[in-house]
Amino acid sequence: MSYQTFNGWSIIPMPSSPLPRQISFTMTDSVGETTSPWTMQSQVQQWPGADWWELDVQLPPLSLTSARTWRAWFAALRGKANVFQVGDPLGQTPGGTPSGAPLGVVSATENQPMATFLYTCGWTPNKNNLLLPGDYLQLGNRLHIVSGVSPVNSDANGNATIEIWPSLRESASGVTVQTSSCTGLFRLADNKRQFSENYTRLFGLTFKAIEAR
Repeated sequence: MSYQTFNGWSIIPMPSSPLPRQISFTMTDSVGETTSPWTMQSQVQQWPGADWWELDVQLPPLSLTSARTWRAWFAALRGKANVFQVGDPLGQTPGGTPSGAPLGVVSATENQPMATFLYTCGWTPNKNNLLLPGDYLQLGNRLHIVSGVSPVNSDANGNATIEIWPSLRESASGVTVQTSSCTGLFRLADNKRQFSENYTRLFGLTFKAIEAR
């Protein structure tokens, strides 16, 4: 079977059913802090681009048929070797009302890796609440959220600046801004994969994942 690839990694499609019983999302930033033992004043250093997603996924009890499908997916991942796309099942539709055909502005200086602001064009002009804080957006294979406290509004030219988390992984110049059914690129956090089964003939499966970088 031929899989889509990214950066030389095979992207293994995750089974679509059943949906996870629970997904815990962890947002991590690398921030160093030095505190004076005399004054208790702190110096803080944020490392650009050192921010990432982690997931803890728990599936509902699986029938034998569903367990076979998930076991095969687990096997195809080859531990950390391959990757997969997954998003927030409850966040597939934004709280805002996006319209237009938004793209990242083509620029040699803006929308570059490690940037935390995304400059976009192609929205319907003069429209408020295109996206709300906490809404997801997808750039290429990457999952981001609208951070900060302000909604995304377009100007008379259909341009909008969006504060995002995590920072950009690749250049977003000319990249389509996807605003629904958003997913990100992840790999297993461990090469070991484990599933359980019991006398009820139901199977249990949980796994941890980290953003593929």
